[in-house]
Amino acid sequence: MRLINCHNFGLEDFAEENKPPYAIVSHTSQASDIVFKDYCNVDELKKKPGFEKLSKTCGIALSFGCDYCWIDTCCVDKSNFGEWSEAVNSMFKWYQNSAFCIAYLSDFEGVGLGADSECDSKVRLKAKAGLGVQDGPPAYSEVDGTHSLADLGQCRWFSCGWTLQQLIAPRYVQFYDSQWRFYLEKREFATELSRITGVPVDTIKSMDYQSRRYSVAEIMFWASSRTTTQVEDMSYCLFGLFEINLPLIYGEGGKAFFRLQEEIIRTRPDLSIFAWQTKTPDKDLAPRDRIRGLLARSPAEFSLAGGISSSGPTRGPEMEDVTEAERLLAGYAELDSRMRATRRLGSRPRSRFLR
Repeated sequence: MRLINCHNFGLEDFAEENKPPYAIVSHTSQASDIVFKDYCNVDELKKKPGFEKLSKTCGIALSFGCDYCWIDTCCVDKSNFGEWSEAVNSMFKWYQNSAFCIAYLSDFEGVGLGADSECDSKVRLKAKAGLGVQDGPPAYSEVDGTHSLADLGQCRWFSCGWTLQQLIAPRYVQFYDSQWRFYLEKREFATELSRITGVPVDTIKSMDYQSRRYSVAEIMFWASSRTTTQVEDMSYCLFGLFEINLPLIYGEGGKAFFRLQEEIIRTRPDLSIFAWQTKTPDKDLAPRDRIRGLLARSPAEFSLAGGISSSGPTRGPEMEDVTEAERLLAGYAELDSRMRATRRLGSRPRSRFLR
């Protein structure tokens, strides 16, 4: 793993078992970002417009007691396909193993918590992460300014496919606004972040994410409103959330999502993967597009699948309406039950689902 030395901005390579504590950055890409190929001369980096992101990141990491940090644009040579493929398949683990994550919201100007509250947050984080502070953390302040908190969900960060795993994987996520002012920490404001993202509060607060605690449909639901620049990346950014490793094949387009679903089916017996629903009525589709297989075409087709468990719907008794997705799931659950019983009896299945 390649890390940035926060003292001199240089890149250093570390074996997986010898990595020092490091901060990791979550951000949406900008044209001015420093990339790996720019790392010919550190002095020249300081003249580039994107140097502020690098220097601010290093400054924050050092203030929390980390001598190293990781930024995808700087630390991964994306022109090297093998290296990029390894990074995509390792990314969830890298975020999960970080000391803390710096989430930079380049299009958000928040009121912020102020210097005192930021200091309190540093003490709290250092104590939890074991970065040298032994005293217990002081009480955490409320966000100063509800208007900014209400606008938080409009940031690009919350609609980007890649940042979903970057919210869930790290133990601690510190949000900073466009002026690099500390805004909030994810665990302290998990309820507000849950409202924005659809990810359950317990998942945001979790210190040890395990994909099998959630149904496939539920995880897909979290990603259903997010997008990526390249079609394939909408599938690749979900590898870590499903604890799956696959090769990258840019140019395959929508086939990437079929490959992902096929691998999920191969590795876990969860029928909720079929609890999707197309958003486009048949009458608005071209004739050749009206014929569908068992698999969804994108995470967007799971937008109604929130709250579905791997064994069936999780709606409370007070909610009498049942979505088409839940009916579909119930049908496949019945089919699976019948087929399992048939295999035990050694006879040919007689099901209304099989003609």
